[in-house]
Amino acid sequence: MREFQERKRLKRLIYSKPVLIFLFILLVLVIDGTWKIYQKERESRANLARVENQLTTLKERSGNLSSDVTRLKTEQGMEEEIRSKYEVSKPGEQLLVIVDKDAAATTSPPQNLWEHWWSSFTNLFKRN
Repeated sequence: MREFQERKRLKRLIYSKPVLIFLFILLVLVIDGTWKIYQKERESRANLARVENQLTTLKERSGNLSSDVTRLKTEQGMEEEIRSKYEVSKPGEQLLVIVDKDAAATTSPPQNLWEHWWSSFTNLFKRN
């Protein structure tokens, strides 16, 4: 009988309001800590993906730059780069500019309304 009463007293102590409140607070603290760790893990995964993407981009850029450096080490590569950046030519070379007739005609618009009307009227009778 004494054993039964002690079990009952122990059960009352475990199921008392202060112990239950303490256990509930403890549970909330454990859940909060677990949630924060979960959020940090997600943030770390996102950062890892971002950094891996940057690494891939930088490796591609490094490859492009090394190929550019290799190209610029040659005489032809230096000449191409100088010609593309600065308008220079070798001695004896000349510049030839080809102008399209239609492009030259459309670059000068009429000065006033009367000239615009007259050019529109005369364009009706021109042959293409």
